[in-house]
Amino acid sequence: MLIVDDEPELTELLSAAVTEAGWRAFAAEDGRSALRIARGCAPHVVVLDGMLPDVDGVEVLRSLRGENARLPVLMLTARDGLEHRIDGLSAGADDYVTASLPAPSRAPTARPRVTVPRRCTSTPSSVPPTATTTGRSSSGSTT
Repeated sequence: MLIVDDEPELTELLSAAVTEAGWRAFAAEDGRSALRIARGCAPHVVVLDGMLPDVDGVEVLRSLRGENARLPVLMLTARDGLEHRIDGLSAGADDYVTASLPAPSRAPTARPRVTVPRRCTSTPSSVPPTATTTGRSSSGSTT
């Protein structure tokens, strides 16, 4: 799972939560790093902040969609206005969650378990064997 956020405390919290849930966490603190890391690690899901220091999260989302239209993306952002939500979902976010979640929250790990099976093709190589039910591969980790 690729976690993109410029707040180190939130990134650490999310990374710990998804690692504990059996996912392999990759972190990026800005949009350019997120795109570079996504190309290198081929994540199964992305948790993306809408407000990044270099590139707007919606622009990062559009770039990710241009490279992999089936990649599940959860926007987790402080932007809670209806207009921002519409922008994110219209750009291709699978879900849009405001960052007012109480910490620690299960949403960042529960939502990808629902989104990954929905977005993946039926080919065996597209999803780890047990990802549809547990979010983990047979080796015990997921990206």
